[in-house]
Amino acid sequence: LHIVGGTSQSRWNQFLTQIDFKPIIGMRPFLINGQTQNYKFWQRNGFRTFNHYIPGLDFEQTDTVHATLIDAIQQLSALSSGELLAMYDTMLPDLIHNRQRWYAWADEQKHQVENLFNE
Repeated sequence: LHIVGGTSQSRWNQFLTQIDFKPIIGMRPFLINGQTQNYKFWQRNGFRTFNHYIPGLDFEQTDTVHATLIDAIQQLSALSSGELLAMYDTMLPDLIHNRQRWYAWADEQKHQVENLFNE
């Protein structure tokens, strides 16, 4: 599990760094310790998030971000190695999708930058 910090300038602008990309490229599930609208950013751009793998917790409530992350870590740390491995196996299709989507999304961003004044 990778916990990333998410910062948005506004509803439409997202500041992304290698810290945000690292779990996607490395095929690791992630949760966001930051502005919760960043889940929507990733979903809007075709990525899958991992909130639903830890039932009973609402990761998109802005006023309970830290408490929710602590609860998630406690729940995950209570699982056995076998249970964690089974959870990872269940997540694997989403992890593979995100990695493949990352490369396509990066190409889309490159195209936008290279054609900023042409379109």
